[in-house]
Amino acid sequence: MATVNKFVCYGDIEPKKVEWLYYPYIPKGKITIICGDPGIGKTTFVLSLVAMLTTGKKLPFSEQSHDAMNVFFQSAEDGASDTIIPRLLEMGADCNKVVGLQTKRKFESFDADLEKDIINQRIKLMVFDPIQAFMGSINISSANDVREVMQKLNDFAERTDCAIVLIGHLNKNSGGINALYRSLGSIDIVAAARSVLILTTNPNNPDNRIMVPLKSNLAKIGKSIIYDLDNGAVKWIGLSDVKAADLSSSDPAPAFKNACDFLTECLAHGDVASTKIFELAAKNGICISTLKKAKAYLGIKSVKKNDDRWYYQQIKSSDETATS
Repeated sequence: MATVNKFVCYGDIEPKKVEWLYYPYIPKGKITIICGDPGIGKTTFVLSLVAMLTTGKKLPFSEQSHDAMNVFFQSAEDGASDTIIPRLLEMGADCNKVVGLQTKRKFESFDADLEKDIINQRIKLMVFDPIQAFMGSINISSANDVREVMQKLNDFAERTDCAIVLIGHLNKNSGGINALYRSLGSIDIVAAARSVLILTTNPNNPDNRIMVPLKSNLAKIGKSIIYDLDNGAVKWIGLSDVKAADLSSSDPAPAFKNACDFLTECLAHGDVASTKIFELAAKNGICISTLKKAKAYLGIKSVKKNDDRWYYQQIKSSDETATS
């Protein structure tokens, strides 16, 4: 039997404006990707936004007002009871407005029942951390496989009018490469997103961090946002004119690069006592704040050993993502 084509006349479709959860960074009914290197604080950054949304507070440097809203948050790396909830409470979130699924589901398994629940519970934001954990059994480097899953997720976002934020890790190959191409898996993952934001070290000041818009299909690229982490909370500093091109075309600030080289050399043969690290850093003219930024960037953790002393320890590649 021949296929009957049903055409839709664009003249019969009522145009509508794009609505925003956070203008011009996170559109409603669309996919946004927030990505960054291990240790840069991606989850903490997003949880801070979640806390504000659940309490009706204005988002950083935004004139946009909103009522307190319900949020869906699903993490494949951090436990809800011992990590996510304590962090949300510390940030002042209303945890009664944050939900997740008891059994984690992959994007390919999203169905009409879940769609109905999202609408009925008036959920306005869905967060998945990290994106790679929810892509299912597909080959995330396969354009065809990725495109099918991402299209399904995009349709889900549009039908529920819910902003979907995917937290993503970047691969290690950073030298001179556009940040859009550093996301793990096929480029079709970022192609499906209408907005892509990267969290990284501020190229103008390695003592703080910055959120830089890499891609914006629905609005003019917004200003970058400078912030820092202060005892597990996000400290908002200000707006910046740093662009995505500044991240791929320039080398790290000399002080930060020097600190990274220093730590790499110190830990080349194993763990080193923190007191020794601080002593050597001072001799090399490296301040503590820059040292800590380099430590986070390189994925180095502090461990307490049997001698009751703290040591700097390089995290192995298998558990790099634990610092996100």
